[in-house]
Amino acid sequence: MVNTRNGQHSVSEPHANGAPPPPELATLVVQQAELIRLLAEERQGRGQLQPREPRNRGISYKDFEELRPPVFTKCPEPLDADDWIRTIKSKFTLLPELTEQQKARFAGQLLQGPVDAWHATFLEMQRAGHEPTWEEFT
Repeated sequence: MVNTRNGQHSVSEPHANGAPPPPELATLVVQQAELIRLLAEERQGRGQLQPREPRNRGISYKDFEELRPPVFTKCPEPLDADDWIRTIKSKFTLLPELTEQQKARFAGQLLQGPVDAWHATFLEMQRAGHEPTWEEFT
């Protein structure tokens, strides 16, 4: 029971309503400091173990198509192919998140006619499970 008139008190005695007495201030301060330390460790650990996800949502073919890349149908002159490749490369610079495999896949969708036939043969010649890169495509 707490005796407030003479400064004596007994912390171990329950209150009149049966509840345990409140903890001492020093105990609360120690518990709070420990909780803050644990939260800081968790926050720091989470940053080290789980790096932030990249902000990009991934690039789809639709994103690439919105850049209006030119279709390539035939190649009477080698310089025509070079011009097309240069144009496609300039489109790729607008989507820096593209992987080298995506670049090859997206460019392959722009081929028509005899050039598309070449591309189909090129893909068939790849080893199983291999997806060509842009460098291999060009």
